Order: sequence, then structure tokens, then C-alpha cells
Amino acid sequence: MERRPRQVKVRVPAGVKDGQKIRLKGRGGPGRNSGPHGDLFVVIDVAEHELFGRKGNHLTVDVPISFPEAALGAKVGVPTMEGSTVTLKVPAGTPSGKTFRVKGRGITTASKTGDLLVTEINLRPDDCATADRGQPWTIAELEAVPFDRGYKRFEGEYAISFVTLTVTEKPDGLHITVPMYGSGKMEAVSDTTFKIESSGENAEIEFVVESGGAVSSIILHRKGEKIVAKRKP
Repeated sequence: MERRPRQVKVRVPAGVKDGQKIRLKGRGGPGRNSGPHGDLFVVIDVAEHELFGRKGNHLTVDVPISFPEAALGAKVGVPTMEGSTVTLKVPAGTPSGKTFRVKGRGITTASKTGDLLVTEINLRPDDCATADRGQPWTIAELEAVPFDRGYKRFEGEYAISFVTLTVTEKPDGLHITVPMYGSGKMEAVSDTTFKIESSGENAEIEFVVESGGAVSSIILHRKGEKIVAKRKP
């Protein structure tokens, strides 16, 4: 008996997840001894979206805002998966990395609808973030300040015994260099905490910021240990 492959149409339900299986009854191979055909299992491979991420039934999106918008408050447009935008009110003094929830704008399944989780990426300059002026900033003053990620204060050399760790800011973010291990990019977890993966191991790096805004040291969290590196003058 000659077998020829053929195509079948599959109805993909809304909210399907990566790796989920869809079962097509009777579309498999023939059974033994003239038995009924088996089933065909289709494994879904969901491609990454250039803008949105996914957490369960929630959608995630990063929205950059300017320092004036974060400092003074603003209403910003947030894209949705449907192609429209929703208006989000950003309160004055919003820190970078703060996440807002837009109800009912996530992924819809047969049982429920998720939310849209909006993370504000505030390009905040250090000299404005830590300055004590005693009076509010004006729009003109804020817009005159060049934007950066606020990482400049972390740059420098940090010593652990005879080993020196070097932290530098590059166009794609903050990097750390460790002798004998090389360098790697750190991913922000919060305003002062970052994570890095090296040789398949994960570590967390915490910058210790004094009351005046200066960084005095870093704490390396790895395998339950805490290693402190003092900043060199």
C-alpha cells in the first residue's frame, strides 16, 4: 500500500501556548489488522513577538518614557495586541522599571482574559535624579539634560582581595569584567540590582548606594554566598 502525505487544516484556539498539543482524532496512521486510524498530535511552536512578551495569560510590554514625563507625570500611549493604543497615566516621580496593569488587555482563552503588564523604562540622568534643588524642575530645565539609563554612577573598579571587577556602561547596557572569566552584560532586576549568567551559572549583583547617592560597593550573590567588593577610589 502506497502512503502519500497530505495537508490538513488545524483550528488553533485563541490563547494557545508554546508547546501545547492539538489532537486531531482519526488523522493518524492506520491501526493494526484493519483497526481504526490513530490520532495526529500537532505541537504548537509560538514565534516570539518583536514587542510583546507573555506571562501566563498576561501580555508584557516595555514602554520608554522621558525623564520629564517620569519626573512630572504624564499620560502616555501604550500599544495593545489588537493594534490600538490605550492611555496610561504615569504619576509624577515614577521610578524606572515600575510595572502598571491594564485590565483585560491580555490574552483571551476559553476560561478567562489576562491583563497587559506595562513596564516603564525611565531614561533618568543621574545629576537630576540625586540633586537637592529645593524647588521643582521646569520642563525646559529637564529637557535640556541629556538622557541616559542612570548607569554612570555604577561604573568603576571594585576590589575583592587581589581581584578587581570592572563595571562599564556600553550602548546595550551595563557590563562587568572579571579577570580569568571575561565580561558579560548584566540584566536589570531593579534600580540597583542586576543578574548575570556565566558558564551556565546565575549570579545576582547588588550595588550598595549610600544616602548621598554614591555607590560604595557591590554584593555578589552566588550559590547562597555573599561576596562584597569595595569600590576603588
